[in-house]
Parts: sequence; structure tokens; C-alpha cells
Amino acid sequence: MSPSTKIKVIELYSVSPPPGSVPATSLPLTFLDIPWLPFSPGQPLFFYDFPISTIQFTQTILPNLNHSLSFTLQYFFPFAGKLVVPPKPNKPSILYTEGDSISVTVAESDGDFSYLSGNSARKFQDLHCLVPKLPPSELDRDGEKDPLLAIQITVFPGCGICMGFALRPVVADGRTFDNFLKMWASFTCKNGGEDLQCLEATHDRSVMHDPSGLESTFLKEWWKIKNSEKEGFLHSTRSKFPEMVRSTFVLGKPEMEKIKKWILTRSEKLYGIQTDAPISLRSNMCICMGVLDENALAH
Repeated sequence: MSPSTKIKVIELYSVSPPPGSVPATSLPLTFLDIPWLPFSPGQPLFFYDFPISTIQFTQTILPNLNHSLSFTLQYFFPFAGKLVVPPKPNKPSILYTEGDSISVTVAESDGDFSYLSGNSARKFQDLHCLVPKLPPSELDRDGEKDPLLAIQITVFPGCGICMGFALRPVVADGRTFDNFLKMWASFTCKNGGEDLQCLEATHDRSVMHDPSGLESTFLKEWWKIKNSEKEGFLHSTRSKFPEMVRSTFVLGKPEMEKIKKWILTRSEKLYGIQTDAPISLRSNMCICMGVLDENALAH
């Protein structure tokens, strides 16, 4: 039987970009964004071995984390904004206004840090309390407004910390989210980041062209999903599988080289593609999180 995981909320914060650093901005969704509208938020968890007490963390580390997060958000301000869904047939957009923020929850857990951060199979329910909840949607005359990012930092006293995120995929792909984390980490190491030189961010959507008219097609399909039971299925899939488990598979350089060779072999066989060019796969160690049915582990 797996150990149960319980948390106690210590602090709740709302973190915004520095006052006056970002003007009110509305970003229309492109044809590349719209297909992600129906999907549930991504929920990555990052574990760090860090033997510290909760008081030490909240007094010495948390203030700098919140300050550097605020500074980071002036470059990634859409994360603090809202997904605005106006009445049909108007097009959804991402809107940032002065004072918009993301919620940051700080919690404490007496759970088994080694078990939760290990590579063995863990029950989904044991990890779920480490994932933040997005604030509820707001409804006004402009339509429905949904928060896009929430963060939870859980301290395991004397063992480590877990940083959990809930991110709607419509606001950012994996690379953008990774860049957000890297900039936040860089600013944190620079004690706030004010003296750190960084590239100018651009959110200009006019550079995206849609010659095939995919946007209107995707919007029609999305309105069908939103007005049907399919949306309910997409957002409740996990609750229908209470026995799901999550396991970690570590791939080193030898395994990645085998994957590269397999892709080349399959490409030559299926498409007649022959190339000696290297495939851009990360060769250093990477950790992949997978979801498996508990019964499948017996095989």
C-alpha cells in the first residue's frame, strides 16, 4: 500500500508583473493556438532534494522567488492574463490588464518525499495534492475569463521541495514554458534579476499567416466541442480512472541513440527517406513521466 500524501496550506500569494511594466494587451489566438482550447491544463511536477525547514524556506527563499517571478512575468505577461471566451461566434483571445496575477500557493507536506520523487510507480492520487488548482472562471459582459497559470510550492521539511504547475496549453507550448522556467531561475539566482540582461520578448501575432484558412475551421470544431458533452469528457478523463499510476522512465545517451537509429530506419522503410543528417533529439539524460494502468504493471 502506498503512503498517503497530505498537505497543509501555509501561504497564498497573487504575483503580478511590476506595476506599470506591461500595458493592457489583447492577443488574438492563432490557428496554431485554437486546437488547444478544449484540453485540460498541463500539470508538471518538479522535485528538488533540498533539506530545509518550512520556516527557513518562507523567510529566506520564498521572498526572492516571488520577487523574481514578478520580474519574469513582465516578459511572460500572458501567463498572468486571462483567456477570454466571448459569446459565439466571436473569437477567443488572451487579455492582460494591469493588476492581473497568477496564484502561488505555499504548502507543507509530511509525505514520503523519496517515494513521491522516485522512479517507481506511484498512485496518481498521491501526487494530485501537489498540483495547484487554477482559480475559478469569471463571467462578465465580455464573456468567460479563465486564469491561465497557477503555481504550488510544497515543502517537505528536512527533505526537499516540489514545484507544481497548472498551465493551460493554449497560452504556451512546451518550449515557451521551458523558457519561462529558465528565465525565472536566472532572475532568482541574480537576487531579483533587475541587473540581468535579457532578450526583448515579442508577442506579435501578425507574423503568423494562415493561407489555408485553418482558423475558421478550427473555430467551428471548437464551438462544437464546447457545446457538447465532449468537453466534459476531456476535462473529467482522469477522474474516471482512479487506479491510474505514474511512473518515471530514465533515458540516458545509449537509449537516445537507439531511438535515433530507430527513427531513421522507420523513415527509410515507410517514406524512402535516406539521410545522414543528425536528428535533433536531446542526448543528455532526460526524465519522461508516463501514465500507466496499475494492472499493466503486472505484465
